[in-house]
Amino acid sequence: MAAALAAPPALADEPSSAWAIPAEGACVEAARTALDDDAPPGPPLPGDVITSESASRLAGYLPPELWKYRERFFYDGMRMEIGPCFRDYSPPAFFREATGKLAGQVVLTPDGRLEGYRAGLPFPPEGIDPNDPRAGLRWAWNRASAWRGGGRYGDFRISIVSPQGTAESWEGDSFLALLGGRADRAGHGYRASASSEAEWAAGGTCRNVKTGNRASFRQYATGERRADLFVGTSGMRRIQRVTAPDAEGALHAFLVDASIGGGLFAHGGVPHLHEWKVRAVRDMLAPINTTRDTFPVDETRNFGPWGISFASDRWELRRVLVLEGRLKEGHFEDGATRYVWYVDLQTLRPLYYASYRARGDAAGIGYFVSRWSEDREDYPAWPDDAARPVRSLDVVGEAWVDWNDQHAVRIELGDTVSVPPPDRKLNRMISLSSVRIR
Repeated sequence: MAAALAAPPALADEPSSAWAIPAEGACVEAARTALDDDAPPGPPLPGDVITSESASRLAGYLPPELWKYRERFFYDGMRMEIGPCFRDYSPPAFFREATGKLAGQVVLTPDGRLEGYRAGLPFPPEGIDPNDPRAGLRWAWNRASAWRGGGRYGDFRISIVSPQGTAESWEGDSFLALLGGRADRAGHGYRASASSEAEWAAGGTCRNVKTGNRASFRQYATGERRADLFVGTSGMRRIQRVTAPDAEGALHAFLVDASIGGGLFAHGGVPHLHEWKVRAVRDMLAPINTTRDTFPVDETRNFGPWGISFASDRWELRRVLVLEGRLKEGHFEDGATRYVWYVDLQTLRPLYYASYRARGDAAGIGYFVSRWSEDREDYPAWPDDAARPVRSLDVVGEAWVDWNDQHAVRIELGDTVSVPPPDRKLNRMISLSSVRIR
């Protein structure tokens, strides 16, 4: 059963007041002025260290779906460092400029689609009225259009884990090339110089560590529930088109020899397929800019007894938008009909995700671990303009739990960056002809 959350804040003087982002360090000032002994406890402050003995201080600052199963995520021996609160991770100026310049051309159609969108956020946050019945849909489109640089590029390790250890794992390389909505390419019609007309293309190779079998894939957005998917595996002579998983997002990999249950796919990537509402705006803790490495940089990191904990790292207090989506028709193959996204209000990057089946029981929960590009000394520059800022929060880790089958998946993406390769290499990368079956 879903836990109750507060309603979104009512208007004070103007719509923008509902979506205000606190100033950096505001949590410290709030703690200093909270002199009422009967007031609820404030959040952990920058510099605090949370262990299993003090984990109760996290209550109220995490999604109820995660807190209910907190023994899976917080463990004896954990050491959580509380980092700065409400740090500025805003996107680069040219992205904000694209929003201001182009948002006026965007039309939200009666069936929930966008017309006239080119780059930036389609709906400037200060213009979204919380009392608008389509406010949730506008935020869902903003989330789908949030700044992610040119996509994600790097290596991965995906592991099926349980208290008994790692059941299976896959390693390889992966990419998600954002082809449309590219605010960094104003001179190219806000699109990447690629032959595909899809809004994004994904692909990569992976190897099942246990069996040694390999797979390569390419995936192309269709704007509907299933992306086009082409796969080649060990023993195949050529790549073949296959039915994609019933989820709108890009795959990290095609897991050869895998058997993974439901509750592990995120839904809501194509907003017009869903009904949306804003559930809350609240302050929460999340690993939005971590300090510890994962595979392939650190191949031996401890993730706790359940194999899904990123608790021993830096977590920060953020202003969070809680969005609830419901599929307009039917249900997904994993049974999910309703899902809750917890996204950072400043950047609209994902922090947590929970899904529910038609009868109301929880299907699964996922959370995202990110790292700020500006804190990485070895971060690459844009291939066409080395001086252009990146300012990207890259997801470097994920954990997904299926409550029905009682298993979990951990994804490590420790060297992921959002800067794409040069145009010529990107064109080759997204092409089906570049797929090699080994």
